[in-house]
Amino acid sequence: MRYVLILLLNFGILAQAANKKYSVEKENFMGFANSWRVKMGNLEFVIPTRIGPRILHFSKIGKPNLFRVLEDQLQNTEIPNWQNYGGHRLWRAPEDKKLTYSPENSEVSIEDNNDSIRISKLDTLNSLLKEIEIYPLGENSIRVVHRLTNKSKIDTRVSAWALTVLPLAGKAILPLKPRGTHPENLLPTDSIHLWAYTDMTDPTFLWGKEFIILQKRENSNLPQKIGVGGERLWAAYVLDNQLFIKKYSITATRSYPDKNARVEVFINKKFVELETLSPLVRLKENESVTHTEIWYLHTLSSNALSNQDIVKYVEEVLGDQEDRKKTNSYD
Repeated sequence: MRYVLILLLNFGILAQAANKKYSVEKENFMGFANSWRVKMGNLEFVIPTRIGPRILHFSKIGKPNLFRVLEDQLQNTEIPNWQNYGGHRLWRAPEDKKLTYSPENSEVSIEDNNDSIRISKLDTLNSLLKEIEIYPLGENSIRVVHRLTNKSKIDTRVSAWALTVLPLAGKAILPLKPRGTHPENLLPTDSIHLWAYTDMTDPTFLWGKEFIILQKRENSNLPQKIGVGGERLWAAYVLDNQLFIKKYSITATRSYPDKNARVEVFINKKFVELETLSPLVRLKENESVTHTEIWYLHTLSSNALSNQDIVKYVEEVLGDQEDRKKTNSYD
């Protein structure tokens, strides 16, 4: 009987491994030993164990990193204050000079749950458990779930804030809702949110008819930041012929940080940051707020496509995904 149970257990383990939709390797990544390189479909990403929770590398398998890593700050892991190592991170919003900038220079926990990878660490400054879970989705897409859980006996009001640091050489695209005509369309369609240092006349901004582009120009005065209502449910970044798309959902009846900005772009002299946020919620002890992004990484046919063509391509990609969801064969 014991022999049969062992056989069944081994068979279950083998079957589970055979059904696994990703692979994991341990490596030394930019000086961080035991980093996890995970391959899902055509994509791969790297998670350091020494800092975080962070994803420092994201690309097609075997291709250069799409994310911007700030190597000079990676050398400062012994410094007690917060450092922007680059890559992708989870923050708490609204932004606060002390609470948001909680140091990330200690070990994280990484778990392989057979259907997903989970990164977690307790942010002791905020008494928040930070978690990022990554699930395989399609050949060129993954699902990234961000979660903040209140570990204090005191209620806290927070939003889960997902920020991705990208190279300065690329451009961020924020879509607007389709335009209309007067007098047929009398009500506003979009909201745009500005910071005190935002200069709408700066050449960093390209104000298109159905999109806003942020891209460093020779005479850009940086930093700049802008937020939008995000009703199109996606934002994108393009570097050469690489197209990175973030898809997300919103809850129109809930309040969001930054005067209800659900999507934001920050650009300074080192990088572009593409950000999305969850609603603001008040959490009691052990209650959580979750925010999900779907990441797509596609190779465009040319790095000379117009902005209009790129927006059209994104809509085609996301439309195709919705069609496949309806037939239960997602991507």
